[in-house]
Amino acid sequence: MPAPTSVPTRITTLLCGLILAGAAVTPAAAGGDGATVFKLSGTAERQVENDRMIATLVAEARAPEARDAAAQVNQRMEGALAHLEAFEHIDTRTLDYSTRAIQDRNDRSRITAWQVRQSLELRGGDFDSLTERVGELQQEHELTVSGIRFGVSAEREREARREMIDDAVEDLTDQARAMARSIGASHLRPLEMELTRQRSHGPQPMMARSEGVASAPALEAGESTLTIRVDGRMQALGADTLRVTPR
Repeated sequence: MPAPTSVPTRITTLLCGLILAGAAVTPAAAGGDGATVFKLSGTAERQVENDRMIATLVAEARAPEARDAAAQVNQRMEGALAHLEAFEHIDTRTLDYSTRAIQDRNDRSRITAWQVRQSLELRGGDFDSLTERVGELQQEHELTVSGIRFGVSAEREREARREMIDDAVEDLTDQARAMARSIGASHLRPLEMELTRQRSHGPQPMMARSEGVASAPALEAGESTLTIRVDGRMQALGADTLRVTPR
């Protein structure tokens, strides 16, 4: 009479049979507590009024000699910076500076002129004052507007994000509860959560220019769309084994 197969041997044979059949056995599924891990994402979105204005202006000149073009640009930029010193609420910084050779169309080896360009960026929260300064720099210092955009300050974004975190986590847990109910689980245990911040601006305003004499642009600040996402892993406990009826 053959010796009876031991219990450990029977379990090992069963697991091998499941693996060969293509079934994956995880520690959570094999445990007796009915634990199942959900991977979920919760999101929150909010329209926030823009409270920062960023204007970029350009000083540009062209002359037969590079030093003459550079002198014109330097003079305009120095005048613009001196003009802005009285407005402490406006943050200013100079950006890219470039010198480019202008070649003859018929003879590419011949340089006919030099073009020098430098950018100036203005940032502030007083839109009316900043818009007036932009107009003055165009009219009095021969700078041209390269672009104007709006955004949300770091302080306002932090405040909005703190409120949005609750909404994103609630979205994630609502999904987890629904999934837990669907498998008959009784409790949820958060295992891991990660906050991802996303930010997308609304449509950028168009600048109104007058022909001939430059003027202050007509602008509308609008709103920005702030979005955050919370990725998490939740453990569902107390679920019964799910019986699968054979086809």
